[in-house]
Amino acid sequence: MKKFKINTWDCLILGGLVALVWGKSAQIILLAAIAFLLYLLVRANLSKSTSVPGATSDDNEFIVDRDELGGSSVELDTDIDYQPRKNHFRFDSMFDTASRDGEFEYKIEGTSVFIRLIHESLEDIGLSKIWEVRDGVLLEAELRERIKNKTIILFQSYEKEVAERKKALEWHEIHPAQWNGLKYFILLKNLPKDDARRYFRQEIERLKFGNNRFIEEATKIGFILDEKSHWRLVLPDGVEPPEDDRQKLFDSISSCGLSHEEFTVMPALIAALEKYVC
Repeated sequence: MKKFKINTWDCLILGGLVALVWGKSAQIILLAAIAFLLYLLVRANLSKSTSVPGATSDDNEFIVDRDELGGSSVELDTDIDYQPRKNHFRFDSMFDTASRDGEFEYKIEGTSVFIRLIHESLEDIGLSKIWEVRDGVLLEAELRERIKNKTIILFQSYEKEVAERKKALEWHEIHPAQWNGLKYFILLKNLPKDDARRYFRQEIERLKFGNNRFIEEATKIGFILDEKSHWRLVLPDGVEPPEDDRQKLFDSISSCGLSHEEFTVMPALIAALEKYVC
């Protein structure tokens, strides 16, 4: 989540309040301070509510997701300390009271985007800031201590948890469906304009063609398109298909040139791409 910044209007309002209560009683000054803090809280919440997933609220910000419980966003070409740094991006996420911040490095090869994790920290109520990754190194010894002291819950074996976390430290390709289309945003900001527009139009055609073939083949074997469903396909009784049925579908139409994840978020990807080429 993007760091909250005081703007010019905030300073003007604060200055007006200071002038208004100058020389007044301590009680009035306290009430003015509380009023200003409430104003900042309301402004922050309004700012969040006007942002939607995949949209950019400023030149280098990309919103990955957002709902009533929290969300995550990226600030391109910014490091973990909010300082400008080319080919890096800061990742902020919040769920309920827990927040996680990270810094990734990225590189572009043609129209492929690769990333690797450089720094990552975690904070929560009653928990001081914990660094989990520093300078591209997983702080494994400290992770073991937190598991031993039961200050962290793992949903898989320790070995699998560490192996997955270490994968993020190595260069790996980010695909269109990951991070709600962040790959396209990075290319938009880095490729020459004509090259980016050509690639985005090619992607629009690939996604549309694959989507149409996918739906055509899926309906042949009993699925029904339902855009309100998380998976976009349901069974005739309106129930989302179990994992086994979904796997059979993908095995039977693997020639569509569209991944499971791309099909699931395809409307959002198309919307973003069409915005980039308009």
